[in-house]
Amino acid sequence: MSRFAGVCALAVIISVAVLGQKADIPKWAGTWELDVQESSFGKILFPGAPVDFTLLSQRAKLEQATDKLKMSADIVYSDANGPHKVHEESSLSLDGQETVIGPGSLSFRRIDDSTFDIISRLNTKNTNVGEVSHFAVSSDGQTLTETKTQTEREAVPEDAEKNSGA
Repeated sequence: MSRFAGVCALAVIISVAVLGQKADIPKWAGTWELDVQESSFGKILFPGAPVDFTLLSQRAKLEQATDKLKMSADIVYSDANGPHKVHEESSLSLDGQETVIGPGSLSFRRIDDSTFDIISRLNTKNTNVGEVSHFAVSSDGQTLTETKTQTEREAVPEDAEKNSGA
């Protein structure tokens, strides 16, 4: 009977220790509201984007699953046709593997618990557009900022040197 009590006591100690540990949740996981007044986006390089595109609001939820970053966002924007509401959801592999979406792709690059990048690529017949969106949580954990760096270059024909193109 004392052996059974010892095993039970050990099981209780292990379960308390496991439950008491804080999960390794990155600081950027959570729900974030974009401060549109404090944001600037520059020229949108992606082909087909409306020239008069204006972002009105965005609420994003970032979750880290075992091997994926799950993202969902409710976005309100306006263009020449008035305001629009959009809900988007994506999952990106945490190992940096590209997720292909039509002619484009997205990949995730974790820097640390407070920062990460999302790398976007879009290849069309005439142009290749790349974007790095760098996300960082403030030291007080209250603000998530995003900095975008976009590049655009002439499409490189398949039989040409890959580093060619303007």
